[in-house]
Amino acid sequence: CEPTMAALWDRAWHAHYAQKAWGVEARRIWTQHIAPRVGARKVRELGYEDAAALHRALSQAPVQANRMLAVLSKMLNLAERYGMRDLGTNPCRHVPRFKERSRKRFAKSEELLRIGAIFDRELLENRASTTFLALMIFTGMRPGEVAAARRDWIERNEGFAILRLPDSKTGQRDVYLPPQAVALLDALPVADGTLTGIRSPRGLWRRIRTEAGCPDLRLYDLRRTFATVGLAAGNSISLMGELLGHKTAQTTKVYARLMEGAARDSVLATAEKMQALLGG
Repeated sequence: CEPTMAALWDRAWHAHYAQKAWGVEARRIWTQHIAPRVGARKVRELGYEDAAALHRALSQAPVQANRMLAVLSKMLNLAERYGMRDLGTNPCRHVPRFKERSRKRFAKSEELLRIGAIFDRELLENRASTTFLALMIFTGMRPGEVAAARRDWIERNEGFAILRLPDSKTGQRDVYLPPQAVALLDALPVADGTLTGIRSPRGLWRRIRTEAGCPDLRLYDLRRTFATVGLAAGNSISLMGELLGHKTAQTTKVYARLMEGAARDSVLATAEKMQALLGG
């Protein structure tokens, strides 16, 4: 009996994605975008038109479309390795990716004040989800890293804590947990051994960002906020790159450019205020 795409996903999940920090996001993409359309199809039958159609279906969200294609491509590469397809037949290689506009967004100081006030309230009713979001803000961790990390990966020494991730997007790395993050974790006992016991706080985050007056601030932008605040505090690009788990300094320089934009706006506003004080 020829294996189906659903059978391939099940094998790929246990052999590959379950151990990866980004596995949670891959499973969401499979469940929402791939499985409903081709889950029952035979692995050998999937061709270029199938992959291209899946990609086109998400044309209004080009970043999501490209991520979906990446997951599908990885699955079909694994299928070749498992002997479910002939070698060199992955049709995703020939599907052109959509152009992506780089994100240039982080939380501004006034937005952080509003978000912080909402956090104080939400900690009483949604402690796990709020802690998840706060960990991203205080450490710059990726959402998948927070979801997959376990408490027994934390080493404590003289009041400080280091979360040693065995596998992240860029391989093994250490995340330094400040006292604020440690206090939140200590106040949230979790039975399953993970940091927060939840996979994603997206529902709560949508509500918080809307109430805070920044509905376009995405979950991943909290990581950008950590980076820009760190750079503004005087940390070097190389140090921030290490804290964020970047492979190259070039990646971190994107955040430095964001900070430069904020600094420029601040200088302009200050100059205008000074001109007014000087009587025009």
